[in-house]
Amino acid sequence: MLAAILSIALLVKKLFHRTPSVEAEFATKAELNAVEVKIEERLDALDIKRSRQVAALHEEIRETERALAAQIKVVGENTAFIRGKLEGN
Repeated sequence: MLAAILSIALLVKKLFHRTPSVEAEFATKAELNAVEVKIEERLDALDIKRSRQVAALHEEIRETERALAAQIKVVGENTAFIRGKLEGN
């Protein structure tokens, strides 16, 4: 008897149990478009950030090249001075 009652209760539950709608499981086109816009905005921001970082690195490389060229010039001048002193003596 108990089994019959449980069986009927299970059938009633199955009959009246609401399954989630398809809309609840999947995003709407508007939601997908909103996500797409946010992703594009973030990618644009990252691209700008990357471009700025690359430009900063290029500037740092140019400054380092100038500093090295100046130091090489000084070393060359010092070497010429020493050679002049050695050859003069």
